[in-house]
Amino acid sequence: MRRYVCASVLLGSLYGVYLFKKDSADGRLLIWRCALEIVADKPLLGHGPNAVECHYMDYQAAYLKAHPESLYLLLADNVKHLYNEYLEILVRYGLVGLYRKM
Repeated sequence: MRRYVCASVLLGSLYGVYLFKKDSADGRLLIWRCALEIVADKPLLGHGPNAVECHYMDYQAAYLKAHPESLYLLLADNVKHLYNEYLEILVRYGLVGLYRKM
């Protein structure tokens, strides 16, 4: 019973934090979704050291073009960082780079 109460409090707290900065959190979800699409294209070796700057905006544009009614449309912006170090490594250097960093 105690586990369920702790889990409920934790989930409620996380949801409250999400609601506090909802647009920021949703913007990061868009960034991470597009980053995962970049990784899917070259998962092993990545796209190179300047991959985020060179490729991210193209993937974001393709996503928004494919989903014109997306709630993310108003949150799209010019992105230079993915706000997740693991995704940055995967996009730039792929699974090989991630393995070497660990």
